[in-house]
Parts: sequence; structure tokens; C-alpha cells
Amino acid sequence: MSDSPRSHVTSSHATGDLRRPQLLLVDDDPMALRALTRILETNQPYWRISSATSSEDALALIARESFAVVITDLVLPGANGMAVLFQLQQHQPAAIRIVHSSHTELLRSGSLGRLAHRVLPNPASAIEVLGLTAWARQQSTQLEPPKSTRCA
Repeated sequence: MSDSPRSHVTSSHATGDLRRPQLLLVDDDPMALRALTRILETNQPYWRISSATSSEDALALIARESFAVVITDLVLPGANGMAVLFQLQQHQPAAIRIVHSSHTELLRSGSLGRLAHRVLPNPASAIEVLGLTAWARQQSTQLEPPKSTRCA
């Protein structure tokens, strides 16, 4: 089975991992996706990581699944990363939205700056990735509804 270079969606969550927070990585550069995934799986194994190589694939995943955190590039084939951020803001407002891009100057103008919670420059060091995802995990757990308790 071969992957199309423009349309690759992966999900690394296993059955029984439904309690782990889900993180979506969106980038059309397969090397960037592999590097981010490797950093997170090695150092923060509590994430369930899904990835998409285009905005269309990311939007399809967002329509089917809920994410605690989404890290997206801005420049993607087809619709850009701004479409991903907008859909998240509309349909999953509790999701932490992080832009991972070398085009961060776009964030200073218009609505894009209001669509992302944080910016991760590309390239980013492992320390930057881990620090920002640890912050995002803390933010997302604060946004979760309280667990119901049973009365005896």
C-alpha cells in the first residue's frame, strides 16, 4: 500500500487510549511531521498523535474527531492553514491552536493573529516544541469539563 504524496493522514492512537489527549499535526513536509512526531512520542508519550499533510485532510479529521491541540503550518496545498484554524475556532473552540510556520509575519495582520493561541517558529528546537506542547496540555486540561461524581 503506497501513500499519495499530497494526501497522507495518519493516526497513532491505539484502542484503550481514549483518555489520552489527542494532538493533530498538520504540515505538507513529511520530514517536519516525522520530526515533530518523534520529539513528542519520545518525550511526551501521553499524546495520541494524528497527522495530516494537507488542509483538506486536516479538515476531514477535525470533522470526525475532537482534538485537545492542533499544530498547523500556514502554507499548505489547497486551502491554507488559516482554514484549519478557522474551522477549529468554529467547531472545536476548546482546542488549543498553534501555528508552526516559517511565515509568522502573516500572524501579525488581520484575523489570523486571533485564530492562533501561540506560534512555534519553523524550524523549532525540541525544547521549544516540548515546552509549548506541555503548556498546551495544561491549558487543554483546564478547559475540560469537570468529571461527574457518583453519589453513594
